[in-house]
Amino acid sequence: MSSKFKPLIALNLKAYAESSGEKGLKLCETAAMVSMVSGVRIIACPDATLLREAVRIGGEVFSQEVSSFEAGAHTGWTTAHQLADAGVKGSLINHSERRVGEDAIRSAIEQLNAAKLESMVCAKDAPEAAELAKLKPAFVAVEPP
Repeated sequence: MSSKFKPLIALNLKAYAESSGEKGLKLCETAAMVSMVSGVRIIACPDATLLREAVRIGGEVFSQEVSSFEAGAHTGWTTAHQLADAGVKGSLINHSERRVGEDAIRSAIEQLNAAKLESMVCAKDAPEAAELAKLKPAFVAVEPP
């Protein structure tokens, strides 16, 4: 019996020294090559300073975060439209190290949808994943804190 679900790996590079700069770009390149050879969808999530370069390498790239704001006076925040302009395919939302409230999650999903980007909402456990799935993100990832 085949499943309607296909395997997906989300590779969050976080902010480690080992995944910054050229090392991070090499990890993105490796993820793209493994995805191509294996047929498994692999999404690399490098730090914000690498997004444009990672997109140029190829493969699928998501941001590690997105704000729930539209364009405007929001210093230090990254909007979905800025991410689309950078060429990424989507963003993580509510990662265990950057949790936000349900209203912010809902708004971020809406902003990503408006920018034609995918959303991957992170949940701390299965019950929270079930609740967040009601917001209709593209993906829900369960990541215990």
